[in-house]
Amino acid sequence: MTTRNKIMYALAAAVVLAAVILLVVGISTHEEPGLLTACETPTGSLDYTKDCSPVTWDRDQFPLTVYADTSNPYPPANPEEATRSVIDLINNRLGFQALIYSDALDPAITVEIAGASESGTWMTDSNGGASHYRDSGGSLRCMVTTWNTGTLEMLDKVLTHEMYHALGLDHDPYEASAMYPTTSSSGYFSRLRVSDHDRALLRSLYHD
Repeated sequence: MTTRNKIMYALAAAVVLAAVILLVVGISTHEEPGLLTACETPTGSLDYTKDCSPVTWDRDQFPLTVYADTSNPYPPANPEEATRSVIDLINNRLGFQALIYSDALDPAITVEIAGASESGTWMTDSNGGASHYRDSGGSLRCMVTTWNTGTLEMLDKVLTHEMYHALGLDHDPYEASAMYPTTSSSGYFSRLRVSDHDRALLRSLYHD
């Protein structure tokens, strides 16, 4: 290898390293919109198109119970396994048990891995949605749905994004965040991690 080639390789490695550092530092230090806002409709569903109140859970509901509907699995995913994996990832990132899988009736969050879009009022992305509503007793609930994710990797990314919506986080314009609004960005960090700002926000609301 010539001296010129060695220099070129060294410069390329330095550029890649700098990009990785900027990605990690950026996702940790930038600020974003924070919580979803919505208005409650007469039927109990929440309308995200209006800037009303922040979407927050009652603290005594934590950890939020999560159940995956296994009646219509979408190959190659096992709904329960995929949901449990995302729960572990989010709990580890937040540093407390925000979510817990449960087979009990009336979970706080219901997950459906489907093959097509569902009708209704959704915080929609390319491959998923989260819909909050009030049950007959006035408690907050959320339906999370994913569709046409194709691969298990994409399912993990979309489901992670929608579960953070379920917890109340809004979209984030920073492309490296899990809350970036589309699935167009690629890479592990682009869909599986939220910023320190969002982490601190959820911890302040439901743990610290």
